[in-house]
Amino acid sequence: MPVSFLAVDYRLKVAAYYGILIFLGLFLRPLIEKFALDELYHAVTRAPFRRMMEREAARREVEFRHKQHNKRYRYMRYLSKELPPKW
Repeated sequence: MPVSFLAVDYRLKVAAYYGILIFLGLFLRPLIEKFALDELYHAVTRAPFRRMMEREAARREVEFRHKQHNKRYRYMRYLSKELPPKW
């Protein structure tokens, strides 16, 4: 019959919990610092955000160029007032 985790003695659970806390506190942080895992994590998570911001900036630049083009060429459909009458 399989032993359930709920059937394990409470003292054993507490010992396992404290063992995990000690492992995380004493051994995990030096490993993270040694292998620079925190810097790798930030670099990996920053890349998609940076690409998203670059796409948004490119889209805004294209919209700005379209608006500038429209401003410049919108009035080319009309005759200039400098032209002689009945041109």
